[in-house]
Amino acid sequence: MKRDLRTSSQTAWLKPDPLHPSSRSWLHCQGIPPRGILSVMKKIELQIDGMSCDHCVASVKRALAAVPGVSNTDVRIGAATLTVDPEQATIGALIDAVQDAGYEAREGS
Repeated sequence: MKRDLRTSSQTAWLKPDPLHPSSRSWLHCQGIPPRGILSVMKKIELQIDGMSCDHCVASVKRALAAVPGVSNTDVRIGAATLTVDPEQATIGALIDAVQDAGYEAREGS
């Protein structure tokens, strides 16, 4: 079971830890030192030029999903909204992935 806690601009993912089933330690969070409880996710908007069809959308979605730290992608013609772990996925890595797929990208709003 995965629980999703959301605020207006960030998401924290909580997962049960099968190695520590006690009530005090049932949470396990990726990317956080053992003292941490939550991995804070960041929402990023990208503007993408050069896409004109569903195949383009699928190519960009595949490229972005392959970047470490990306947990959710919503890609549409001209833009993408991503949920990422900011300690793993940088804007530069996301833009590079889109460019490697053959499109131009920049941080959007």
